[in-house]
Amino acid sequence: MATPTTQVAPGAYRVPARRIIDNPTQEELRQLALEHTPNMRKTARGSLNKVVSIAKARSAPNTYIIASDPAKHSGQTIDPAEAARIAKIQDEYFAQSDVIRIDGYIGNHPDARHPATLWMTVEGANVAAMQQILYFPATEEERKDFRPLVQILYTPGLRLEGYDKGRAILVDTDRFVTRVMGTDYFGESLSSIDNMADRSPEGELELAGGCLRYLHNCNWKMFVENLNDTMHPMIAHASSAGTAKRLWDEKLKGRQGTPADLPKPMAVEQFVPFVNGYQFFDDMGVRIYPHGHGFSGVHFSIHSSYSSIPEYEQAMLRAYGEERAKQILGTVRHNTVYYPSLTIKGAIQSIRVARPLAADSTLIESWTFRLKGAPESLLQRTVMYNRLINSPMSVVGHDDLHCYRSIQEGLAAPGNEWVSLHRNFDPGEIGAPERTANGTSDISMRNQFRAWSEFMAPE
Repeated sequence: MATPTTQVAPGAYRVPARRIIDNPTQEELRQLALEHTPNMRKTARGSLNKVVSIAKARSAPNTYIIASDPAKHSGQTIDPAEAARIAKIQDEYFAQSDVIRIDGYIGNHPDARHPATLWMTVEGANVAAMQQILYFPATEEERKDFRPLVQILYTPGLRLEGYDKGRAILVDTDRFVTRVMGTDYFGESLSSIDNMADRSPEGELELAGGCLRYLHNCNWKMFVENLNDTMHPMIAHASSAGTAKRLWDEKLKGRQGTPADLPKPMAVEQFVPFVNGYQFFDDMGVRIYPHGHGFSGVHFSIHSSYSSIPEYEQAMLRAYGEERAKQILGTVRHNTVYYPSLTIKGAIQSIRVARPLAADSTLIESWTFRLKGAPESLLQRTVMYNRLINSPMSVVGHDDLHCYRSIQEGLAAPGNEWVSLHRNFDPGEIGAPERTANGTSDISMRNQFRAWSEFMAPE
């Protein structure tokens, strides 16, 4: 087994860096990204945008388990001597670099959480900033003697001669250390996050309010699969969104004048699109990326027909100019999934995180963001959507939860052991780095299961 330069046991490793930047603030990480991350650009209003991804994503062909006996592993392995050679190269790279250290926890229950540390050379400051948010934070007291069980040693700028595109991921299953060299995990799927930030006239987002937590009695994958499944809304939500649509239609029929001159309540505006027809959802389109990432709403989404807010549109025109403002506001994606557990809605500035608790239990956390420089009505729209759709008091969410639980019970019953995800299958999608398909295709779920298979048993 390869032995890192200074590690003797889990938690004892410290990279031989030129300088350690120990748990910097988000503002400090932002500045580091501007100074050191390749292809990082600052927009006119101050948001950060990585224009080009050097490598589209991490993949199984670049991942190696360090092992003396390959027969004991289903995935490809690397000889300990070769792993030690690569580790030495990476340590030498670290020694000449400024290195960011991010400490935190995987899991938040005191009895079921694992301390983890990310060591990242400064050219990956943007990734370090995201990981800092995804970890559960360690307190100042905990940091004084923080000993990680899991560690990631990440050098995006190091290219390894003799390896595909200079990329390699070495997994040390004995010491819980993963060495990552020359990779970019998310690729162009990050454009959804860029769009959410760009929707602010000032190019910045602010976390607003608390977190809505909603316990789901199902496996986490059911929630994540459902996000970009567009064959269920008009059926599953007929009793909730369908009722709202029927009541609104009846109100319109019983009044004088044209229906168009009656302002639609915000709640109705958010409910009604859930029961659009199959053609609407099929025409929306879906796009997938490697490792389970993807989004629905390539061309438009259920958020496209929301009422305009002239004051906001004028602020965007002043900030970005007509052409750029039109491009930003014209990108109205439905759900973007960062597999396995993060999903965002850029059009209404909301993020959800799926936290698995057990095989049949998942906690969904929903967060709302304020667009700095935008009218307060934008935040009101986001807060209402989160309450109506994502909270324990949700009307629409209960429809989904009922389906999840029925599926969970169905999978435990004897009978057909297969679940069909064949709709609109195209052999060309296998191995494709990116692909766009019609909105009602099962391609999103197939993409997620391929990623799951890759993570669990890489070939």
